[in-house]
Amino acid sequence: MQLAGICVGLMCIIPVIAEQYSEYEVKAAFLIKFTKFVDWPEKKPDPNSAEAGNKRPFLIGVLGEDHFQGALDKLAEAGTVDDRPMQVKRAAEVDPLLECQMLFISASEEEHLEDILKATKGRGILTVSDAKNFFDYGGMIQLMLEENRIQFRIDDDAAEAEGLKLSSQLLQLAKEVKHSREGGGSRQQGGAGKPEQTQP
Repeated sequence: MQLAGICVGLMCIIPVIAEQYSEYEVKAAFLIKFTKFVDWPEKKPDPNSAEAGNKRPFLIGVLGEDHFQGALDKLAEAGTVDDRPMQVKRAAEVDPLLECQMLFISASEEEHLEDILKATKGRGILTVSDAKNFFDYGGMIQLMLEENRIQFRIDDDAAEAEGLKLSSQLLQLAKEVKHSREGGGSRQQGGAGKPEQTQP
């Protein structure tokens, strides 16, 4: 079974099986799948730009150390978001990545999380990271490796403040969701701790 198909519709949480997929191959699959469950605010291109009249690429930024080893690029090349081709862009600083629609912040940037997230404010960027304190600084989706499985937490308030709409299906699959709707606060969920079997 191909990596792109290991989490069909995000209806399962994938065991990290050392013999088959690495931790970051699975995380790459999650990043690609997240794009199917998020609506981004519409941004009109500059009519004088080279992109005018063409399908602008959907940009996934990787900030800091890159552990994906090409897995993210491979999946992005095979996918689209609203008929837009995906591209992966990398940088050691956040400024060159502020045009991205999704930004993965490496755990190597943990000491700079506050400044990085401040820089992304008002730009409609979905922020994702596996840094330990990412959720505490207002990051949107935190990936976690627990009991040999990748799980995730969502700050829906942070996403909503940026004009991003996360699907109810994605929220239901998260281990924890922080939002102010329906009484507010942060609530623990069952997440997808019990994976649903899928066919190859």
